[in-house]
Amino acid sequence: MKRFVLLPLAAVAAATLALTGCSASGGGSSGGGTAAGGDTINLGVVLSQTGPFSSIGLPEVQGAKAATEQINASGGVQGKKINLIVEDAKSTPQGAAAAATKLIQNDKVVGLVGPEATALALAVAPIAHERKVPMVSGSASFLQALPAQYLDYSFASAASTAKGFAPLAAYWKGTGLTKVAIIGPKGDVFDGVVAAIKNIPSLTLTGTEQFQPGQADITANVAKIAATGPQAIIVAGATADAATAQRAWKALNVDAQIVQIGSQANEAFIKLAGPESFTERSLFIGFPTTVSSTLPADHPSKKAATEYVELMKRADPNFDPGSIAVLAWNGVMAYRDAITAAGSTDAAALRDALERTEMTNPLGVWTRTPTDHDGSTNPYIVATHDASGWKYLGGGQGSP
Repeated sequence: MKRFVLLPLAAVAAATLALTGCSASGGGSSGGGTAAGGDTINLGVVLSQTGPFSSIGLPEVQGAKAATEQINASGGVQGKKINLIVEDAKSTPQGAAAAATKLIQNDKVVGLVGPEATALALAVAPIAHERKVPMVSGSASFLQALPAQYLDYSFASAASTAKGFAPLAAYWKGTGLTKVAIIGPKGDVFDGVVAAIKNIPSLTLTGTEQFQPGQADITANVAKIAATGPQAIIVAGATADAATAQRAWKALNVDAQIVQIGSQANEAFIKLAGPESFTERSLFIGFPTTVSSTLPADHPSKKAATEYVELMKRADPNFDPGSIAVLAWNGVMAYRDAITAAGSTDAAALRDALERTEMTNPLGVWTRTPTDHDGSTNPYIVATHDASGWKYLGGGQGSP
């Protein structure tokens, strides 16, 4: 199997980092949709720029544009530049489906990056299957929920949330922690976390507690779950609800660790929940990019994560290393590697290359196969955050 790795980022001048030169949302193509037609390769982006999912979609658009600039500044792919065409998924399945259809029918894209959320990705996958155009989504879990008949053209640039609990369990094993509780709003994320924890033999689930999404006061819920005697409480919910749980945990001075999952390991979440809500007992399952500066030298993600963060910070000094921009970055880079491996943008050849391409990216080593369209190997790390900043605790190295 050939290995394709990220191009050296240090060689790219800062001028190449301006996030421009890509088609605007709704823009048309400026070249052929295949490597054989014109001087460009049209690549579509389906991400929410409006609506509740825009907090995820907008950073991913930033990552997709930065990856495109990096590729084009380095000579493009097969001698052709990538023409990125961005469409707003509008935070709805209908909006995502309409955007994907437009990109495939009108713009003749060779592939899609996104959407960013499970419900949206599930709406686009059947379209990708029917039109035989690959999609690479940053949704962490949509592949597990997708009916088998639609899997052939669907890929992930993020790992399922469940994979984050292996490094967490390994870390806890070293500290002797065994008793865990789960709290979060009702929904698929909560159900998935409960199922994942139940499948880890070293952990005992002391209790679960659900509340309504968007519920303003969950103090009673946190007190109830704390009464089950856990050594740690996992928060299984989206950003706003997770912040509410973090604040309630601190206000009640709960005698247990609190663990945030998903896309919470970033400065934006710290600001949302309030820096005063975090202590050394606040743990995160996050990306290697979040703690790239404190990763061990032999960590498999150290080089790629550090170079990625440095590149993004040259473009934007305020860039948050924990931003989920990396998911769409990985998506665009996956197409670069697949087109290089296939020597073509023919749909079937591109799909086959995506199934077999091995790559090292800022989240680690990924090896996709025809039966595994995720392919990530230990992509998550465990970290803590306090007044001194982020600290790497473990994860992402070897087998958990």
